[in-house]
Amino acid sequence: FRGMSAAPAFHGDALSCTLARLPLIDQVRSSGVSRSWHEAVVALIAERRNLDLYTLRGALDDQGILFLSRSCPELEEINLCSCGRLTDAALSHVAYNCPKLRSANLSCVRAFTMEGVQALTTTCAHLEDLHLHGCSINEEQLREWFRDFCDLQEEDDDDFGSTD
Repeated sequence: FRGMSAAPAFHGDALSCTLARLPLIDQVRSSGVSRSWHEAVVALIAERRNLDLYTLRGALDDQGILFLSRSCPELEEINLCSCGRLTDAALSHVAYNCPKLRSANLSCVRAFTMEGVQALTTTCAHLEDLHLHGCSINEEQLREWFRDFCDLQEEDDDDFGSTD
């Protein structure tokens, strides 16, 4: 879209069909082209129940999660594995905007703390599957927080893993 003086004029269905063929990162980038493109991207993303954001791990930040979570109120599954630019603010955005969340993979995001995990687990009442492998959260804190909620399962390599 660089060097374009104006957004191409697409009409409703044509724009939606064009955007639907793009990878998620390009859909999100396209939302800044014009108001009609933004509205088309939001409408397209709103249908998603699952977001696998692993492929965006180098580009995705808390503002990106804010946009995506606001756009996906029906979201049930999210994969944030290795999205190293995220902080607890991203978890708060997901918790606030995606109350139907059932599964979250937060593996290998060192900036996530117990505060972010608590925001997610207290707000998302349907959360059943939470992967924390490779996070810098203290195992004892997790055991204390989750002891009344569920059984904890550890990964084979004795690192603290997921809760089911």
